[in-house]
Amino acid sequence: MSTFDAVNLSPLEELNETEEHSRELQIEEGFKIYQEALMAMKEAQFELSDNKFTLLFQLNIMQPDKWGFYRYNSPTLDRLRYLSYRNRGMLYYRWLIHRSELDEKESIGSADIVTDILKVIENLVESLQHSDADTSVSELLLELFHAFKSQRLKRLILETELNKRDNRLFLVRGRRRCTVLPQLKNIIGQYKTLLFDIGDPITKEKPTSTLRPTLNSILSEIYQLKTEDEITMKKTDCQEILLKTLDWDVFIKSIRELMPSIKFSSLFSRNSDPYSELDFPIESLKFNIEVPTGEKFCEEAQSVESMPRPKNTDDDLVISGGDGAAKDIKQENDSLESAPKNENQSNSIVQGADDALRKGTKRSNDNNDTPRQRSSKRFKERNSSEDVMPIGDSNNSAHINLFLNLESLMKTVGCGELPLKYEQLSVSVDGATGSSNMQYICRIVFDCLKNWSTWHTNIYNKKSVTTTVDENVKLNSLLKSNTLDESESAQASMPPLSAMKLEILLNDVNKQMPHFHELRFLILSFLLGQNSDERLVVDYIWTPELFKMVQWFVMSIESNLYSYFVENISQNWHFALSVYEILVNMAGSLAEEMALKKSQGNKTSELRTQMNKLEKKIERLSVLLSANEKELKAQETVCMKWVHYSLLQYSKGTTNGQLMEALESLSELLQSLPPTFNVIYPNYQYISNLSAGAISSQLRKLKMVESLTFDKSDSTDDTPGSIEHIKLLESVLSYCLTSSKDDNMILNKDMVEFILKSPFTLKIRLWDILFSHYLKMDDRLAVLRTYFGILQLLIDEILSFETREEKSMDSSISNLLTALSTIGSFTGRVVNFLQSNHWELSDGAVDESRMRTLLQAFFLFYLLFFYGGTSTDNNTKSFFERATKSSARMKEQTTSLISLIIVYFHSLSKKLNTDTDGVHTINLISCFHEFLGHFLCCDAAHTSFLLIAETLLCKFTNELSYMHLKQIMWCRYHFLISGDGHSVSQHPTHPNKMEKSNALTVGVYLIKLNYRTVNPLLLSTNKTSLKQVLDTIIETIGDPLEVNDYCIVKNKHSLKDYLNSPITTTLFQDALKGANNIKFTTPNIPLSQAMDTGLFYVVSVHSLNQYMIRKKSMQARPSELDAIIKTLKCDIIYNTSRFESWYLLGKCFSYIVEDDLIWTADKLAILDKKRMVALAQRKSILCYIKSLTIYHSRNEVSDGDEKILQMVLEALGNELTNGYYKPMNKLCFCWRQSDSILRMNENFFVSEENAADISTISDFNIEQAILLCLTQANNLEQQSCNWANYLAISKTLSKLNREESQEPTIENILESCRRAIKDSEGKDFILEPHYMLIKTCYKLVKRLVLGPKKALNIMEFDKEVLGQNAEFWTIDENTSGNERIEKEFYHKVIAVLRHLITLDRRKWHHRPQYRIAKILFEDFDDVTGALEEMNKVVSLKSSKNLVSIWKPEYERPGKHFVYAYEYVVFYIKLLFERSDYNSIAQLLKKIRRFSSGMLYVPEATDIAIKAYVKAAVKKLDIDEKYIEHLLPILSYQDFLHYSVQLQKEFVTSKYSDEHLMGLKLSFQLKKGNNGIAFDLVCLSIYFKYFYLPFLGEKKGTDNVCGSIAEEATPPMMPLPTFPDKPTPINNTNNKAISTRKRVSKKETFDRIKSLVEKIPDEK
Repeated sequence: MSTFDAVNLSPLEELNETEEHSRELQIEEGFKIYQEALMAMKEAQFELSDNKFTLLFQLNIMQPDKWGFYRYNSPTLDRLRYLSYRNRGMLYYRWLIHRSELDEKESIGSADIVTDILKVIENLVESLQHSDADTSVSELLLELFHAFKSQRLKRLILETELNKRDNRLFLVRGRRRCTVLPQLKNIIGQYKTLLFDIGDPITKEKPTSTLRPTLNSILSEIYQLKTEDEITMKKTDCQEILLKTLDWDVFIKSIRELMPSIKFSSLFSRNSDPYSELDFPIESLKFNIEVPTGEKFCEEAQSVESMPRPKNTDDDLVISGGDGAAKDIKQENDSLESAPKNENQSNSIVQGADDALRKGTKRSNDNNDTPRQRSSKRFKERNSSEDVMPIGDSNNSAHINLFLNLESLMKTVGCGELPLKYEQLSVSVDGATGSSNMQYICRIVFDCLKNWSTWHTNIYNKKSVTTTVDENVKLNSLLKSNTLDESESAQASMPPLSAMKLEILLNDVNKQMPHFHELRFLILSFLLGQNSDERLVVDYIWTPELFKMVQWFVMSIESNLYSYFVENISQNWHFALSVYEILVNMAGSLAEEMALKKSQGNKTSELRTQMNKLEKKIERLSVLLSANEKELKAQETVCMKWVHYSLLQYSKGTTNGQLMEALESLSELLQSLPPTFNVIYPNYQYISNLSAGAISSQLRKLKMVESLTFDKSDSTDDTPGSIEHIKLLESVLSYCLTSSKDDNMILNKDMVEFILKSPFTLKIRLWDILFSHYLKMDDRLAVLRTYFGILQLLIDEILSFETREEKSMDSSISNLLTALSTIGSFTGRVVNFLQSNHWELSDGAVDESRMRTLLQAFFLFYLLFFYGGTSTDNNTKSFFERATKSSARMKEQTTSLISLIIVYFHSLSKKLNTDTDGVHTINLISCFHEFLGHFLCCDAAHTSFLLIAETLLCKFTNELSYMHLKQIMWCRYHFLISGDGHSVSQHPTHPNKMEKSNALTVGVYLIKLNYRTVNPLLLSTNKTSLKQVLDTIIETIGDPLEVNDYCIVKNKHSLKDYLNSPITTTLFQDALKGANNIKFTTPNIPLSQAMDTGLFYVVSVHSLNQYMIRKKSMQARPSELDAIIKTLKCDIIYNTSRFESWYLLGKCFSYIVEDDLIWTADKLAILDKKRMVALAQRKSILCYIKSLTIYHSRNEVSDGDEKILQMVLEALGNELTNGYYKPMNKLCFCWRQSDSILRMNENFFVSEENAADISTISDFNIEQAILLCLTQANNLEQQSCNWANYLAISKTLSKLNREESQEPTIENILESCRRAIKDSEGKDFILEPHYMLIKTCYKLVKRLVLGPKKALNIMEFDKEVLGQNAEFWTIDENTSGNERIEKEFYHKVIAVLRHLITLDRRKWHHRPQYRIAKILFEDFDDVTGALEEMNKVVSLKSSKNLVSIWKPEYERPGKHFVYAYEYVVFYIKLLFERSDYNSIAQLLKKIRRFSSGMLYVPEATDIAIKAYVKAAVKKLDIDEKYIEHLLPILSYQDFLHYSVQLQKEFVTSKYSDEHLMGLKLSFQLKKGNNGIAFDLVCLSIYFKYFYLPFLGEKKGTDNVCGSIAEEATPPMMPLPTFPDKPTPINNTNNKAISTRKRVSKKETFDRIKSLVEKIPDEK
């Protein structure tokens, strides 16, 4: 059989064909089984038919995948699947009917019936996925869905049936009724009935005949079961809410918690109802109430008398009644300002309500002497024995000291006695009033703080009457706000909404068990509608939470409410009016919020959008209410128009004519009503009470406002019209404020009468208009004048007898708290204003009366501290601990007032000239700081007190002010300045960031105080306590050079040019003459004062001293000098003419140079890096020269300048020395203008050449400058001059090599030795001058300038240090011969050098060791001894550095790298003398790794290589041509054979250690060097001591090695001579020789490598 496949047939196609064939067979089999199942069903063999259907659905073609999709589809398959599912569903239905007809129904349970019906539905619904249903299927599904009461599924089946193609043609084209088939007609009728049942808007009329599916017994039973389930589910879905108390807030909060939390702004969106956000519906609600045993809520019960709360308050009180007497009220928790209450807590529980109170009549007081008080936790009946005000807290001394200090200090400015005596604070509060105003105020404050609650909090912390909006906007808002103040007394008589009303509502709710939508409507209609001639929203006071929730409900369903009102306005007119009022009140709130945000510069677009939407809602509801205006009563019309007028106040300006028209219309309507008609709106914040007096008052106020306002669009703040209106307002207010009225003043009587009769808050608002205007105009005198007018008005209101006698206690407390809050608000604004004006007050703004007014205000606030600081009961917390937020605001306002008192006291003292040295001002600051610190609030009010105290204390530069300033620095910045024996109290304040203006003030003060008499450069130590402060000051000031000032820019360029200039002789000459070669200009900016004072200079000194301390411990980094250099440049650029700054700048550059030179030799070895070092060194020298120039240009010299001049001269001389000698080698004195130059030769060709360094000063002048600087430094102060100066002079003189300089050289050395001995006391011994003395004497003897005896006599002057006996300094007279005398002298030199070494504790000094070795080698030819000495300095075999030396303290930077080079070269010389080529090799290896620790590494390497080769040639007895002669005569074949054999048989014990290490080291050097310098030594050792001996041993003859060696030796085997032209006879031989292969060096080194690997490192 062939295995080839057809070209046009693939295996996949064959597989598909097989699957398709199998599928066709399954379809045939499926239809066969379907027919059998159908026949069994017709014969009522239901079980058999079910089995057949089960078998059918097991076929692959009938099974979907896990997602419900079929893999294969075709019309035949779809038909088979439809018929199969359809008939199996019919099978289950007929089977169930059959079982019921055979009386098996009783045996069939309800669950079985439902299960079988669900099978029917499942199969029939599945059949619909494969084809359109026939009529029988649709009718059966309609009956089934009707039985399950599913209207939605019924509608879906009906619409599916109507959307069939055949039926759609009938419906679209239109047919007569008679031509419609009965089945379709039935479908249409059922569809119309269904639409009517579900309330679809398409069907507005009820159908003439209702067609619904008919149900058999089985489906009827299912219908009944479904109905029972719905009833059960409704009972189950009912949410029962338990109310712990019968309280409106608890009730309304329980409903609010059912809804999701959304923003109020979301209520203006399209989907405003938050109910739509719920995941599950709220089908039913029921409320249960926990009623205490024995209590019953009824209307007949007497209600507890309760004082009304002001609007928008959250009182944490629970009032309970019993026997008609008020019980104590339990406080919710310790914190009076905690979070809102829990669900089980409520504001009040009222048992009854009085009819008179419900009608709105006022409450009358009893005729008793004691005012009637409400049942409250704030004012309950007390026993006189227990309610006694405390004398103060436990620390009475703080209060007593305050009174004593204030009284004595105020007398100095003529203020007399204090407005409050300390004895008045101990008045008893048993109910009787005191004998003075302040005693009465004390009683009010005591009761207020003792019974503080959220009622007090809301009064004290409510929005201040003073806002920051424009003054004209405030004038336009007067009508919107002042009527509310008048209505408070009227609203006080309104009863609260009783729990009885809630009980009535809950009874109705529980009867209906409504849906949530129904519940909301029931609540709104009950609260906002009119029931029994009363409207709850205007007849009772609601809690803020209740009103807020009702407002929330209204906005949630406003559109539905409007639709309801459209159809039922006549029955629900009052309901609609209440909704209208709520919307208008909301519009007022939005308008006020928009005005506030606009004044603050914030965007109001979102609020404007909300306002537009709200106005549309209000407008359409207003039109609806006005439609039936003719049918309304006069009272109803007036109420509607009054609410409309309230809307106009917030949507129109006060100067708009509509307001006046609306009021005139209302005035006409009121004429037909009784004069006593009034309507109180207790729950609307933005709708004032309605009465004839209110309307007339509004008309009068409108006229007055028109006289005060002007068109903002036509005028500006500084126009004559604006100024005229402001002056008019101020004159009227001032006239009303003064007690003595001047009748001759020409004023508007109506305006005066209006203000006199206006409420207290209105007067404050008018004063606020003036105050805000003058603030905006920045008129200092007018601002203060207005402020004191406001202050006097408030104080008079508090202290008036009218407040004490006529008003109730609660009214007095409310008035007191409002006045105190207003005082604090205005005071804070004044303090901020004065702060922006640098606390400056003119003499016209300061007098004794204003000072007394401030003291009166202060003692009003002081009472809060006196009675609030501690608790009267040991078991409770103090007021400050309980009411943290309110007490914090009190502390802030008191602190602001104290700040203002201090400013006025200082200005008044200055005016009266009673405090020239500032002692009184300082004591006042200390007095108040002690008081505020006692109550932990000295940093309150944005640290205003600390700021003014800091500003004033910095004006007095004395120790007293400094002592108190340290306390201020801690409290404000947390800077702890120690010292002076005064401890700082660490008050628990929050540290503030220092501002630039304060930094300058404090910095100048600290510098003036601490460095008035001494230059900080002369101090031995820093004042570490000031470091943190000064560092912060410099950081706060920032970069002083980043200033846009011409002088600064010019000076910066001048400084830069000078530092980049060369060093010349002229510079030195000008410096000594004081001729300034660069001119700086002094800038006129605020920073100049700080610069002149020396702020940056002192900080630089401190920083540099700190750097030097860290440098000694080797912890300093050169980068730390960058900040110091920058600071010093700032001081120089600001032209302070301080020569110390130039000196310090030069020191910084010197430290940079030193740091570059002492650590590694890299910056000395590389020329470009060395130039950078030389640049810094040149800058250092230039700075020292400039310092000398400024000093000599001065006319006057202060104390300590000579000492600093000496330091400058020493630094300049040392830096010149460092730059002139090695290792810098005069590079800093060279100048190169460019890197390359163009040169023209004699042939006129131009070429580029590298520019050479040009010395700008001669060597002679440099040497003279060094000697001059150091000599002048010594001449300034002989007692304090440095020993190093004399040593440096002697070194400079010794290098001149002049005979005339020898004597001064020795004299300076001896002087240096004497001073060094003194400076060494208690310190490390100074060796340098003593070693210099020995070395100089030794060199002079060597040069035959001095004799040995003379030299010893000179050295004897230093015998105190050199430590030898008297005989040591003499030479034996028996010694003859100059050579022997010199030898003895050299022995003595070595002895004193060894003694010096013993004095070196740190073992840093290495020069004596080197000098000893050199004497031994040069004068005694003792190579071994010299090597022993040098081995202490040079290390070959250890892992240490090659030269183990370090820079001593007084050595020139970088000089130890030069010494390292000298020591290495000298050591090589010693090794060469011993022909120790292996040691030289080791030295060579270390030199390469020691490049960063030594100068001139290439020169040292060359010296070592030459010494190594010569020593090896000498020691190994080989010639330099040895290898050149040896390699040609070696047998190549023998070499290949025996070299390998040598490697295999190599044993180190057969060879000497010298030869082994020589071979190894030479090979290592060869690998590390690319040249051929080490080839001779390496190859010679290999052949002479390894290969040739081994070759002779293997060939059995001893003459092989010798003969080859002799041949290789030039004398034994002269070099052959080669003729110019070869002869024919020798052609053959020459050819043989030329073809012979030679042994190459490469092959030899390969053999050596394998051999060296077997040699150990150390043998």
